[in-house]
Amino acid sequence: MANKLEYSILILNKDINSANEIETTLTNADFKDVDVVNSIEDLINTVDNKKYNLIILDEDGNCSVYKETLSAIVNDKRSDIQTSVIAILHSYDAENMQCLAESSIYYFIFKPFDMQELVARINILMDKDQHHHTNLYNDSLESIKSEAVGDMIAMIAHQWRQPLNTMATSVSNIELELIMDMLDTEDLAKTLIQMKTSIEYLSQTIDDFRYFFMPTKDKELVNTTEIFKRSQAIIDMKLAHNRIMMITNEPYVEEKVEVFTNELVQVIINIINNAMDEIISKSIPSPCIWISSSKDEEYIFIHIKDNAGGIPKDILPKIFDPYFSTKKKKNGSGLGLYMSKMIIEKHCNGDIYAKNVGNGVEFTIKLPYEKK
Repeated sequence: MANKLEYSILILNKDINSANEIETTLTNADFKDVDVVNSIEDLINTVDNKKYNLIILDEDGNCSVYKETLSAIVNDKRSDIQTSVIAILHSYDAENMQCLAESSIYYFIFKPFDMQELVARINILMDKDQHHHTNLYNDSLESIKSEAVGDMIAMIAHQWRQPLNTMATSVSNIELELIMDMLDTEDLAKTLIQMKTSIEYLSQTIDDFRYFFMPTKDKELVNTTEIFKRSQAIIDMKLAHNRIMMITNEPYVEEKVEVFTNELVQVIINIINNAMDEIISKSIPSPCIWISSSKDEEYIFIHIKDNAGGIPKDILPKIFDPYFSTKKKKNGSGLGLYMSKMIIEKHCNGDIYAKNVGNGVEFTIKLPYEKK
């Protein structure tokens, strides 16, 4: 559980006696960093100078009075501290509850209540906040893995359909020739060679996908050549099926980066899949995705660019936020780019960002490389 001495709480209550009672209860429960304000104006001035873990709002009117201010505080990402709000409500009101939800306030308690119940709620919330990022990361990872499995199965289906059809046709022809006693050994040998080639292709496909899902226990030193090859082995057939051209630069940057390779490949495939979704949904003529690499004295940069029209300016700053998705109608989880950012920042010691360029968007992955 988080340290109560460091857990900062701000009480907003117009009733001074009620505010003092809550403050005393929290102080006796070993919460030492507790402040009290009696108006929304005082709250605004206070939070300008200090970031709080929790705001206790004793709400005695319509939530709309506080909505804009509290929403800004809860969604403020300028600090590592995530501010939560517990609203103390006098009665249930559907409109008021909706207003609270729109302000990202989901914790509330109704009057009359026992002070120890409030303390218990805070203890639970404090512990939840402590593990918020870890749990969100793990939950997101599982969600992304599930989505990836679905995508991979669809890609395998595309890649296997043609060779399986070819082999099925060959088997049928051999059976027919046997029945009609017209089997030619030379033609049979050629057919068997073709089938062997198809089987080898199917086997290689299984290896590619199995390797992709195999957890990497240790980091590897790889260059962009290897990273791009592994990514293309997974994504090529889906690109071809949707008639999307992918252009890569040659030669690749040869300096090596130390990464969990499959995770980095997953990030690249996720970005390419997003680009394909946009291209397909907008029916972009002459669709194209470019992937390239560059370097400076410290970093390697992987660039992935498309011609799908770019991202609206008001949305661009939010694309790496958890649960933000523009694919509501397609059941988008809003976790793909968040997970990509977590992988690059936490596991690769790098950075990832996006910007609109020309008639599309360019994602850049920045990774420190191994010095020679």
